[in-house]
Amino acid sequence: MAREQYKCTMCGRPAEEVHHKVPRSKGGKNDSGNLVVLCRECHEMLHRKR
Repeated sequence: MAREQYKCTMCGRPAEEVHHKVPRSKGGKNDSGNLVVLCRECHEMLHRKR
């Protein structure tokens, strides 16, 4: 989260959560290439689209 200055990469608001691009249940890792820093609202929006 520090890499993104604790700001949501989608909207720029303060970020509280990390999203896995490839879900861990599908083999996604906890490395920086698979993680996106998001605020709660944007994180929920991404999961609703799935």
